[in-house]
Amino acid sequence: MMKIIDTENLIPDHSHLVRIIASHPFDTTLVQKIRQITIRRSEVCGIAKENIETDEITGCVILGVGQDTCRKVDYDSILYHEFGHVADRISATFQYSEEQNQALNPLESKCVMKLWNVYIDSRLNAVGLYRPSGKTCIGTLNGSIQTFTSSGEGILVAHMSELEHEGFSFIRAKEIVQCIWLNPTIIWTYPEIITVVKNELSR
Repeated sequence: MMKIIDTENLIPDHSHLVRIIASHPFDTTLVQKIRQITIRRSEVCGIAKENIETDEITGCVILGVGQDTCRKVDYDSILYHEFGHVADRISATFQYSEEQNQALNPLESKCVMKLWNVYIDSRLNAVGLYRPSGKTCIGTLNGSIQTFTSSGEGILVAHMSELEHEGFSFIRAKEIVQCIWLNPTIIWTYPEIITVVKNELSR
């Protein structure tokens, strides 16, 4: 049975978390593959920065959330997203490699994670489990400062902006993000995402 350690009671309803994992569309047996979940506080200046770490060998997961994560409008979507990373990491199809991950430089790692996030959300969106956060943000896109809405389209544009900021051309950032988002049934592997990032950053 999966054990949940939550010393700060950051996720008050553990049964809800278990239901999310048990019904995850990426792997309906995911709940059986996780031995232990440790929930820890993950905040920067009081703002929640959700994240997840997975040990595929032991089946142990560390879920980082904030005090207010459970009250966010996209709370379920956040959980589905974070455990989407777990499902991908233990999937033979995705071909996740910690060795390849460790070989990435910080910039490459950031861009790989960005595209991986888009890939996860595209698949969740396809089955009606993706919900925008409700927040707006400001960034530079194609050379001009813009405000990105919290709609699905706005989030995609924000991803494009961040990739452009990291070194992608605007055109390629747009093409790649839209390709992943609009084609959720196309299977991407971790090595393929890395190759795309390395190619774009070397141009």
